[in-house]
Amino acid sequence: MAKPLESYSDLIVGERIFRVPKYQRNYSWEKKQWQDLWDDMTSAENPRPHFFGTIILRKVPEKERSEISSGHYDVCDIIDGQQRICTALIFLREICNQWKQICDLLPSGPEKESAIEDFQNFAKDYFKRQAIYKLELLNDDRDFFKSHIIEGQNFPDEKVTPSQKRLIGARKFFSEQLESEKTRKEGQFSEFLFDLRDRIRRMEILRYEVENTQDAVFLFETVNDRGKKLSNLEKTKSFLMHMIIQSASSTTNPEAIEIALNEINEKFSRIFRYLQDILENEKRARFIGEVGQDKEDAIQRYHFTFYESPEQPWEYLDGLRKKIRDQWKEDRENCPALILSYATDLEKAFFAMREIITYDENDSISTSLEQIFSLGRVANFFPLLVSYWMNAKDNNESIVGIEKILALIEKYVVRVYVVGRRRADAGNKKLHTLAYRIRHEKVEIDTVLDDLKQLINRYQDENTFKKNLEAENFAKRTGRRDIRYMLFEYEETLGIIAKEPLEHSLENILSEDFSVEHIWAQNSDELGLSEDVLKNVWPKCVERIGNLTIAANSWNSSMGNKPFVAKQEYYKDSSLRVQRELTKYSQWGKESIEERGKMLVDFVLQKWRI
Repeated sequence: MAKPLESYSDLIVGERIFRVPKYQRNYSWEKKQWQDLWDDMTSAENPRPHFFGTIILRKVPEKERSEISSGHYDVCDIIDGQQRICTALIFLREICNQWKQICDLLPSGPEKESAIEDFQNFAKDYFKRQAIYKLELLNDDRDFFKSHIIEGQNFPDEKVTPSQKRLIGARKFFSEQLESEKTRKEGQFSEFLFDLRDRIRRMEILRYEVENTQDAVFLFETVNDRGKKLSNLEKTKSFLMHMIIQSASSTTNPEAIEIALNEINEKFSRIFRYLQDILENEKRARFIGEVGQDKEDAIQRYHFTFYESPEQPWEYLDGLRKKIRDQWKEDRENCPALILSYATDLEKAFFAMREIITYDENDSISTSLEQIFSLGRVANFFPLLVSYWMNAKDNNESIVGIEKILALIEKYVVRVYVVGRRRADAGNKKLHTLAYRIRHEKVEIDTVLDDLKQLINRYQDENTFKKNLEAENFAKRTGRRDIRYMLFEYEETLGIIAKEPLEHSLENILSEDFSVEHIWAQNSDELGLSEDVLKNVWPKCVERIGNLTIAANSWNSSMGNKPFVAKQEYYKDSSLRVQRELTKYSQWGKESIEERGKMLVDFVLQKWRI
């Protein structure tokens, strides 16, 4: 039911608590939205209050209030408007922090007592009265919002979630803006602050109140509020709920519709929680999707690749809409079954992705995952990995086969992308089709492995692989980080042979603390080479694989251009075996580079043989 335009103050102040329902996502506004709100509130005077959009609420029945202590207050689920309500409260909280400072500076007396009373009453109306808070956010954000935003406690030292970072960011943004205005306006700041407070209080909203989830979905579909746009995942949830309602006939039990809608809500609630866990692992999550693409969009696309369309996964949202609408036209009554089937499968995909991204068991699977994430080019393989992982879980099977798949993925990346320098999408269609077959057909693990091997051979067979490793310009055509990765594997093998523990981890070697060293330096000024060697030999050898090793950055900066004889004394004390082993050479030149190059090429061929 729509009510006339009312103020933000009318909405917030009173016997009412606001709750974010569990099927919604966490706080998502960022600097652009904070800046828009700040600009709207501080722009030139307008003859009428700023319109803050539509707020959709659902009054929560008494039986659903168990998770919060509401006393005699009404509890309202925020169907649409959580980001705006929350951000405006954060804004007002920062205004109150400045307001309190103004009160503290007043001389003792009735004026100060009155100002403090006004401040305290305002805080009770907008933030908290006794033990009851005006706004209850989701999950871990609930207590975080109360303690660190409303109560003003220091931010915790431990790692916070992405949504909590955004809450912190909002608080800091408005705090910094107000501090800047305080400096700029000096004696007029109090007037500015209280005018700003009142502008926020007077913001106009259009409030809708609905009685059930069905009405909420209809309104959510049609209302187009400003702010951060809905993600495709949110659009998907809304579309599925809308089609559940559209599929109802005159004979359909209303309770059955509500049950189906609640089931969709529950599934997407879990999906958003899985997504949150994925995003918290920033080290691995950064490899999901293309640069600048939302991670949730990428995961939904990966899922659609093996759920429906390995040929056109980018059209996942339109493709899903078409599939469900076609089913609705053909068999309306069974359309909800298709919708729930898709939502169930999508939830399983997000769960599988969470397990892959957060996997940290002390086993060989964890080691293999760490290796392919270190190589970086893993996005193309996510549909395959997720599809296989889901099937193993569905059939209550061990995921031991995943280790063999991961080993081949590493070989694929090293051979095809790192050494072969193939395009980043090389093999995508075949990989997508294989992911689809894994999900829909009874594909044995040996078949999966054979298909991967054939694909690797198609792009980089043994002869081509060997030729590329032996190339004179190997170091120029291969990424420095990739070279360090391969040399680390050689370093590890040397340690196994010597029965010695590693002194450096892969993560350490791939960090900015280490670099690739050219043993015969790229800068020939200090090498003391003859004119003939400098002209005819050095250029053909300096970028070969045999002339490369790993060095600490500090060491490489000070010793990198010196001749081999000057470096040799330092190699023997190195913590890196790939440097220590160089002491077996009495001199360095074409013959030693070719000898060491053959050894390294043979190692690489054996290490990543298929």
